[in-house]
Amino acid sequence: DVHLNSGLASIGDGALMRTGLARLNVPATVRHMGRNFAIDTPLICGGAHATMRIDPLNPYLREDGQGGLYRITNKGLVLISMLSAATEHRVLEETVEIAPNAYSPSSSVESVVLPEGLRRIGKRAFSRCRALRHVVFPESLESIDDEAFYLSGLEELYLPARFSHLG
Repeated sequence: DVHLNSGLASIGDGALMRTGLARLNVPATVRHMGRNFAIDTPLICGGAHATMRIDPLNPYLREDGQGGLYRITNKGLVLISMLSAATEHRVLEETVEIAPNAYSPSSSVESVVLPEGLRRIGKRAFSRCRALRHVVFPESLESIDDEAFYLSGLEELYLPARFSHLG
């Protein structure tokens, strides 16, 4: 187990990558968690067997109980990372953006439901998600950035009427 002090403000990109870390409690003071900060670890984020938890009093970060990690912004939630081996993921309703590399690489996600209100899918958000077959796109979606679905298994793409940018 790693015990993070209550004054910690940031966990960098890949900071805990490829460790044997089995349990992690993230204090309320952490404002930023880097991309793939815990990739290739036994940590489980969300669900009954979760071994990583974010302090519920954290005003900057939120988890969805399914493995999704979100940054809280004044415009809404931004999904910054998927930290579980779930095959299906329902993104939280308040989400306005999927951050770059949020799901990448995920070998297990097959289906994702994006909420109404989501406006942007970031660069390489689903890159190398080879098992991904189905994504439910909302009418509010306006932009999909470069290589968002690069090397994924996506079988169809629906672009809503107000859509304006395909990377």
